[in-house]
Amino acid sequence: MIEEGDHWVVEVTGPPEKVVALAALFPAVTSEATHLGIAEVARRSGVPATALRYYERIGLLPAPVRVAGRRRYDMSVLDRLVIINAARRAKFTLAEVHHLLDGMSNNGAGAAWRALAERKLPEIDELIRNLRATRKMLEEVTRCRCTELKECAAQLRNRQADR
Repeated sequence: MIEEGDHWVVEVTGPPEKVVALAALFPAVTSEATHLGIAEVARRSGVPATALRYYERIGLLPAPVRVAGRRRYDMSVLDRLVIINAARRAKFTLAEVHHLLDGMSNNGAGAAWRALAERKLPEIDELIRNLRATRKMLEEVTRCRCTELKECAAQLRNRQADR
């Protein structure tokens, strides 16, 4: 313990759960090395604080420890957010992300990713087919020389009938 002006500074070391327990007893004592506030998690992960609170509420993130009423996230939340972000970029729904995270805990990360990816690939293939058809239609529209809405509708109707 070191006196610094009008307050004392205490360095606390040890297992994270004991540091957090001590921090709960003495709110002025926190472990910056092992726990992060919501703003820091948002900054490091690129996930807005509102989304972090939502993910916590729906169970994608574990409830963080609270010190003096403030969320204090374990550093492992950053790894969990990397998985969540990657799954969201791959167009997984939040329910699928939840299933993935549960599978990682129960069956191992690789098995969980493989199982979900195998179910997701046919959806992605269908999405690609739809996007190609949309691209073709938009390319055709760029060549449109219609002067009236009725004429455009008739041409689009004919193209749909040809398919």
